[in-house]
This record gives sequence, structure tokens and C-alpha cells, in this order.
Amino acid sequence: MASRWAVAGALAAVQAAALAATFPFKPLGTAWWHHLASLGAVLAAAACMPRAMSSRRFLGIGVLATSALATVSGFYLLYWKEGIRADGYQDWGVFWHVAWSWAAAVFFWQHTWVNRVAFAHFLRRSLRQAYPAVLHVSAYAVSIGALAWTIGPGQDRFTNENYIPLSYWTWLAVTAVAYAAWWALRSRGRAVQLRARAAVDLALVPVAAAVVVSGIPLLWFDPQMEVLGLKYASKYWHVGPSVLFAVLAFTHSAQLWPIVRGHWRHIASARAA
Repeated sequence: MASRWAVAGALAAVQAAALAATFPFKPLGTAWWHHLASLGAVLAAAACMPRAMSSRRFLGIGVLATSALATVSGFYLLYWKEGIRADGYQDWGVFWHVAWSWAAAVFFWQHTWVNRVAFAHFLRRSLRQAYPAVLHVSAYAVSIGALAWTIGPGQDRFTNENYIPLSYWTWLAVTAVAYAAWWALRSRGRAVQLRARAAVDLALVPVAAAVVVSGIPLLWFDPQMEVLGLKYASKYWHVGPSVLFAVLAFTHSAQLWPIVRGHWRHIASARAA
């Protein structure tokens, strides 16, 4: 136990040192630093750890940790935006949120690739029978319809004044549904639990794709989105899937908590040795 806390403390100290070191770093205010420097750092770090990036243990813990950091920093940017701008920390906050988001994306997609056999099994089974197939395909259809509405007749409903409250209510609704589902299924049999896990795993992949794709207009085409009147709709479509991804990632970790706990113990004991 002591070794695991020592590992956690060391990682936290390194992260805190990195945060403090970047407080006065002026180039963070340059857009390309937000966009590419953090991605380059994440990809370089991944390239330096080829063995770790093929480990289910390392990738699973990496997804959970970086998703938590990206979520917390996202709340920081959403709800303290004016305060951090006045204090001069907006660019710093954006850089670290983007960095943690890139890291979460890299960990997640590599984790999905390593577990591709299980994912393919869940996907085939979801399309084998009519009821789950209809639900699966309908979820995509509803998402595409909602996107078409928000960038078409509904775009005027998304403004600077309301996209943050909409994001807040999305977070509450998604979290409430996740907890309600957990409460309803907690005492059900293994078959039901496995179907619930399959649903979460299948949802994570398209939602993660939506998070990455929706982030591209915000990073590189924000002026063009504003000219088209889609600036705040595009922000909502990034925040909404990001909220859903965070909830699904945490739900997945809760569903497999004994395995996640075992991963952490193995990694920590290996580092201590």
C-alpha cells in the first residue's frame, strides 16, 4: 500500500511541478501552442513508451487518470472563464485542458485497439438480434438528426449566454441516468451486467470519436464557425460528447473496478520494485 501511495505522490508532484513551471510561459498564449505543442508532447511521450502503450494495465489507468484531469480542467474553463481571464490564466488553462484531452484520446484509442477483439464481439452481438440492433442504429440516427438541427434551424438557440447552462444540465442528466442505471442493475445477474458493460463499451467508441472531431472546429476553425453563426453550437457539441465520454469512462471503470484496482496494484508494485 505504501508503495502505491508513493507512486501516486510522485506522479502528482511531477504534474504539480509542470503546472507551476508553465504559469509564466508566455508562448502558451499563442494559438498554435494550444493546438499542436500539447499534441506533439503527448505523441512524443507515447512514442518513448512503446511497451507501456501496448499494456492493458497502463492504458486503462492512463484513460482513467487523463479523463479525470481533462474533466476537471474543462469545468475550470467553463465555470471560471471570466475569473481566469482576468487573472491571466486562460491560455494556461486551455493549454493544459487540451493536453490532457489529447492524452486521454491517445490512451483511449490505443486501449480500444488492444481490446479490439472484445469490442468486435460486443459489436457483432449488438447487431445480431433485432431489438439491440434497432437501439444501436437508432442512437446514431438520433445523434445525426440532433446535429443537423443544431447547425440548421436550431443554431440560434445556442448563444454565449446559454451554452454553458445547457452543458451543465447535460452533465446532470447524463450523470443521473448513469447512477439510475447502476442502481437498477446492481443486483441483477451476470448476463444483465455483461449486457450493460457491452452497451457502455460500444457507446464509448463513437462518443470518443465525436469528442475528437468536434474539438477540431474549436481548435482550428473558430473564426469560421463564428462567421457561420455556429460558434456556440460547435462549443456545445464538443462539451456535450465530452461530458458523456467522462461519465461512460468512469462507469466503465466502476463496472470493472476489481480489474482496475488490480491494474493499479500491479503497476505500482512494479514501479516500486
